[in-house]
Amino acid sequence: MPRHGHGLHRPQNRRDIPRAGELIIERLDAGEGVVVFPEGTSTKGEEVLPFNSSFLEFAARKDIAVHYAAITYSTPPGEMPAHIAACWWEDILTFSPHFEYYL
Repeated sequence: MPRHGHGLHRPQNRRDIPRAGELIIERLDAGEGVVVFPEGTSTKGEEVLPFNSSFLEFAARKDIAVHYAAITYSTPPGEMPAHIAACWWEDILTFSPHFEYYL
């Protein structure tokens, strides 16, 4: 999925942040927008996890404005709960079955 949307994979550990940051800077230099989910993971949606603020450093280095938003999902009563229907998080199922649900 990231490949098709020109996405970047999140760093696997803290030592990988500089590499990912350089890729972010390349995208910014090319005039592209970059969307970062600073929690670095997905959850059931019951809490907001601490942000990995190191990614904001790369926009600050380029003196680029950072915009923020929150995303919430809900489903009608009696329907599959949003944390299953609309969100993917690793503890409940793998990504492929979740994605196939939407095809």
